[in-house]
Amino acid sequence: MAAVVGRAALIGAQYAPQALSSAKNISLEALGYDFVGLTVKLVIYYLVALMFAKYLELVAGGANLLKNFLALLGFQVPLFVPQAVLDFWQNGYMGVKFWDVVKTISLALVYWEYSNYRRAQLQLGREPSPVTEGIFWLLMGFIAMITFPELVQRLRDVVAMTTPAPSDVQPGTGGFTF
Repeated sequence: MAAVVGRAALIGAQYAPQALSSAKNISLEALGYDFVGLTVKLVIYYLVALMFAKYLELVAGGANLLKNFLALLGFQVPLFVPQAVLDFWQNGYMGVKFWDVVKTISLALVYWEYSNYRRAQLQLGREPSPVTEGIFWLLMGFIAMITFPELVQRLRDVVAMTTPAPSDVQPGTGGFTF
């Protein structure tokens, strides 16, 4: 059984670059844009963000098991991070958390890719493909959908916690107390 799995992994590793190249070519021919490359870039971006988050978790002490396991393997992990970065990662700032920033940046990166695609098409004298633009907008909509509703709710909660209760408002002051 292990030999079969090992052989399948070897075959998969051998043909993966060809499959990726073929998918890239199909995307370029059919849509006029390399969405496979964009997907790979986004996966790498999120993996780096995840590694950074795990490092911050390690520094914050929440991952003592991981820290002990790495020490057992002989890895010494430097544990210096500015306190402001650590505080932002643990608590966020005014309702905005680490992953909100990561997802918002990814949305901006996809929009930047879309803008570059559109500009390149117009400079070449071509009309951008509506389907390709639609795929970009769907991708941006998906990222926005997983980012902003939760962020807006947290921001509302922060505002609600910092706004005085209606009973604290004095009549005739316009809602402000001095």
